[in-house]
Amino acid sequence: MDTAIKNKYVIAFVFAVAMAFLESAVVVYLRYLLYPDGFVFPLREMANIIIITELGREAATVVMLATVGMMLAKTKLSRFAWFMFCFAVWDIFYYVFLHVLLGWPQNVFEWDILFLIPVAWYGPVITPCLVSLSMIGLAAIIIGHEHKGAVRRLRKREWGTMLIGCGIILITFMGPFVEYAGTKYGGWKWPGTEELMKAGLTFIPVQYNWPLFIIGFCLILTAIAVYWQRVRKASMVLH
Repeated sequence: MDTAIKNKYVIAFVFAVAMAFLESAVVVYLRYLLYPDGFVFPLREMANIIIITELGREAATVVMLATVGMMLAKTKLSRFAWFMFCFAVWDIFYYVFLHVLLGWPQNVFEWDILFLIPVAWYGPVITPCLVSLSMIGLAAIIIGHEHKGAVRRLRKREWGTMLIGCGIILITFMGPFVEYAGTKYGGWKWPGTEELMKAGLTFIPVQYNWPLFIIGFCLILTAIAVYWQRVRKASMVLH
């Protein structure tokens, strides 16, 4: 591997791990303030300023990780690859640090609130970690073939397959909560902000749609495998 790429990997990894600790530290503070006896569902009521701050923190985290990608590469695809790498490392080590600091999660199948934008995402801890590992794999393929001059652009079919897979997984994360909020407060309509807030205080995730997640995850892996085979063959022809 080229020395310059190795250095970029080190920079991206160190930054992402540091961001993960910062993120986990905030969660430690919140849990000690709101859940002194341990985190359990349903959520406890929080002041609006805390909710707004949490939404802003999540958005700012994504912006910061994307900024690193923009600084490490020149092309759009490479920037996206470095963003994926940073995001995935951050996501995995976020749970590593929470386990070290809080002893949570006790296992990878514990439920967590994964994200809050545009609505709350719920899922077992292992699910975002698996997606993050696939992101690291795709990022490594793109970055690894960049200096070889191989064709790196993803084709529409590859993008489409991955996006469909991502969409299916997002349904497993957000679908049950939106359905719950809609039936309880919105009458099967998309719930408004107030209804979502109320639903968040009573919603308890119980059963995860593993079959649907597996379908979505397999679509993502299939698209990555097809892309890897194509750029590997292109690299072999050039060399």
